[in-house]
Amino acid sequence: FQPSNLVYGQVTDANRNPLRGLTVKVYDRDMRSEELLGECVTDGDGRYSVAWRREQLSGAGKGSADIAVKVFAPGRRTALYTTDID
Repeated sequence: FQPSNLVYGQVTDANRNPLRGLTVKVYDRDMRSEELLGECVTDGDGRYSVAWRREQLSGAGKGSADIAVKVFAPGRRTALYTTDID
């Protein structure tokens, strides 16, 4: 049994007001590609959490994930915000 990994946080605007209803997608990013690990929608407080398992990883860096988070407005394909790799 392997426990889930969890990526969580809060999405806010420039004035630190929480943003609800946005789609947050968590990726494992490699040099040439990225693999979706999970997604969710921010709640009323702008909070999100995405759980993923190590079995989801593929490729040469299979032992660990280089996490990237992208935030999307409803119905949009272009990210409003993208993190650096962590």
